[in-house]
Parts: sequence; C-alpha cells; structure tokens
Amino acid sequence: MVKPDLRVLLVNDRAAGGVPIVVLALAEGLARCGWQVTLLSCIEDGLDLVAPARAAGVEVELWAGFKGSGMLALLRRLRQPFGLVVTQHRGCDILVGFLCRLRGLRHAVVVHGDPGCQTADSGNRGMRRWLWTRTIARCCQVVTISRWVAGRVRAYAPQAQVPLAVVPNALVRTAVVKSGVGDPGTGGLHLVACGRVYPAKRPAALLDLVEQIRASGVACRATWIGGGPDLTATRTMIQIRGLSEHVHFIGPVENPASIYASGDVFVHFCSIEGFG
Repeated sequence: MVKPDLRVLLVNDRAAGGVPIVVLALAEGLARCGWQVTLLSCIEDGLDLVAPARAAGVEVELWAGFKGSGMLALLRRLRQPFGLVVTQHRGCDILVGFLCRLRGLRHAVVVHGDPGCQTADSGNRGMRRWLWTRTIARCCQVVTISRWVAGRVRAYAPQAQVPLAVVPNALVRTAVVKSGVGDPGTGGLHLVACGRVYPAKRPAALLDLVEQIRASGVACRATWIGGGPDLTATRTMIQIRGLSEHVHFIGPVENPASIYASGDVFVHFCSIEGFG
C-alpha cells in the first residue's frame, strides 16, 4: 500500500492545445520517480498519450471540469488522502488551492508561462491577479520551467513570499559553450524552433539568442519551422540585422522530422507556453 505522502493528485482544466499533452508527460514523469499519480484532466487533444501514462502507472480520469458532475468528481477526489495536489493554470490554481486549504491538503503550482499574459484577455484582471497572488502565497511550492518565467512570476506577484523552484527547459548558453556541441563545419550549433510566427511566440528572441551565442565565439545557426502573420516582417528583420546566413524562417513543413534530427538544441520562447 502506498503511503499518503507519496500520492499526488494532478488537476488540469484545459481541454485542448498543448497543455494536456504536457500535463500527461508531467504525470508520467512523477510516476516514474516513484509517486502514485492520479490525473484528473479535461482532455481533447493528446488522447493518444493516455495509454502511455496509464502504462507508467498513472491513474487517468477524464474530467468534465468545474461544472456539475465535474465539481463533484473533484470534491470526491479531494476527500482522499493525497500528499500533494498539483495545478498549472490560473483559474484552476485559485479554485483548487481554496479547496485544498479547506481540506488541509498541500498544494503546489506549476507555472509554464508569463502569468500576466495568461490573464491579459480576462475582464476581471485585477481580481484574478489578487486571487492568484494569494493562492501562490499560501501554497507549499511554486515550480517554474525557466528562470525567465520565475522572473515574470516575481514581477506579477511581488508580495507573495513562496518557495520558488526553477526546473529549466531552456538553453543555458554557458553550458552549451562548455559542452562543445555543434560542428563548425556545418554551421556550428544548430538551434531549432517551431511555432506560429506572431508576437506571443517571440520570434525576435531567436535572433537575439543567435547574436549572443555568435558574439561569444561559438558558431551558431537557427531554423524556425512554421508560418504566421509576422513571417514576412521577421524575414525582413533578419536581413536588416545581417543574419541571413545564420537564421532561417522556413515556413510550414509537412514532415519536419529531418530538421529536428539535424538540431542540437530545441528552443522555445513563447510568453504564454513556456513549457517547450
């Protein structure tokens, strides 16, 4: 029988896009570390990953969210002796955090993007910000996926004194330089990025990164896969900055497997999807 302090309830209220896929991967990773994981999740995309998660020992319950039967299912789960409850989205953090305090359960928050951007479209931004700040101030741990996200959390909720851990998923330039990856004969270190070319994905950050790495004396080139409204403007910017030989925005690609295989590092700059 598994001890209660090794039982984790992972709650996800986002049904589509990349979030469910990342949540399933997180659940599988926790299970492989020896935790008994229950995933309560709205899932439309990423259903093909449910089987691998279950094979890794994750109990997956498809969930209806915070309405009707979904709320009853959540309350039923929170009556069980979990050692930790994990959430990773603003609205879910707030509500589940409140319920955890009522039940005396430990609550941890995973932050994968700029919380300010994630609430930018909300009509009650001030109240949501105040509630989320109180939530993270009372939880037992906040985990961010990069130092940049950690900085955005501190800027968004400066008064919240909470243990904040960084589990990096981004390129640390000094580590790359020391590792010696990349063959100068083929253009050096090859960075690969993928996504729509528009402001939230921060395509200009790739240009900045290539310039920084090359300025340090490391040969570097970059490929961005994907189209979008800012594709033409970004290509113009590449020419203006003199990076045409080093940075290539190649547009949509039906099968990018060979491009991924040629890369040394995958980079992701999106301000609202920092889980890259």
